[in-house]
Amino acid sequence: MSIGGIILAGGRSSRMGTAKAGLRFGGETLLERMVRVVGEVVQPVVVVVGAEQEWPAIPGVAVLQDKTPDCGPLVGLLTGLEWLQTHRLDAGFVTACDMPFLTSRVIGAIAGELGDAEVAAPRCDGRWQPLAAAYSTSLIPRIQERLAAGQRSLIGLIEASQRREVEPSVLAGVDPDGLTLANVNTPADFERALARLAKGSSVGSPQGLGGRTAMITLRPARIDDAEAISELVTALSRDFITPDYSATGAAVLLEGMTAEETRKRMALGFRYLIAVEGDAIVGVGAMKENSHLYHLFVAETHHGRGIARRLWEHLRETALANGNPGRITVNSSRHAVPIYLRLGFVKDGGVTAKNEITCQPMVWQIAPHDTDEEDRKI
Repeated sequence: MSIGGIILAGGRSSRMGTAKAGLRFGGETLLERMVRVVGEVVQPVVVVVGAEQEWPAIPGVAVLQDKTPDCGPLVGLLTGLEWLQTHRLDAGFVTACDMPFLTSRVIGAIAGELGDAEVAAPRCDGRWQPLAAAYSTSLIPRIQERLAAGQRSLIGLIEASQRREVEPSVLAGVDPDGLTLANVNTPADFERALARLAKGSSVGSPQGLGGRTAMITLRPARIDDAEAISELVTALSRDFITPDYSATGAAVLLEGMTAEETRKRMALGFRYLIAVEGDAIVGVGAMKENSHLYHLFVAETHHGRGIARRLWEHLRETALANGNPGRITVNSSRHAVPIYLRLGFVKDGGVTAKNEITCQPMVWQIAPHDTDEEDRKI
């Protein structure tokens, strides 16, 4: 299942007295913070603003306007889900821009509960939390019907859908302090949040959990990145892949990961994409001939933060935009098979071996109905 992010920023902020999205919090605006945190887990991210609102461009993020003014967050949800559906995603994690302590771990926990349900959402004090929830794009017709009938409640939509409650025990494991679903609606709420941040709460700061810098950006790799790319993939291969190989197989694999070989592949047209945190490369993906995922590696210190999915989805969408017909292959190590399964790949035959290197061929394909442009029209 592929999940994107939807951030609703179209509220009037009447109780706050000013647009909440633009409030400064820990060195960034609330909206910038939400884009960053949501983007650590799911990609792409879309921001939905009011029908008559204007908002400056946000690099790497689509900003959409509601189609109908003054109809509440259900219209924003519809706008976001329609956009994700046209970009071949199955669901969206939805939040607003007024939860300053929402973390990537909580987002991942909620999104991971969706499965085959239409909605996955937590409850607090018996009440659904509709703006910290995952929604399937299959809900689009039902949302349209409810809006046409004048039914604008997000909670009403949840109650009318096949829903899965995110159990309190799941949230407690990733949010032991119970802070992350708290929102800020008034100046007093915001002052309390700032005071909590000033006392040293790391969840609201750009450093994220554990003091790590959380701003991770993707960019095409350059020739001068080859050394750092080689160091990353070689170290990870030694830890996770070569222990399964003979000495000969391990040597052959690692010989292909040197900086010199990396530069050769770049010169041959391999499309390399890297994830960068500060000055460090923490992830890398590479596409060969617009149809074969050649590399997908993320530093062990950054596992579980959605970086591999971001790299894969960016490379996939770039391949599709450059004429790929909807089929991408990968030769997976034994260790990585579960990861590729979660990214939408399936096994393509049995394990193969060449030069004492074994791999599991896998393939990702667009479902047949997805290739019909008429079926994707809203």
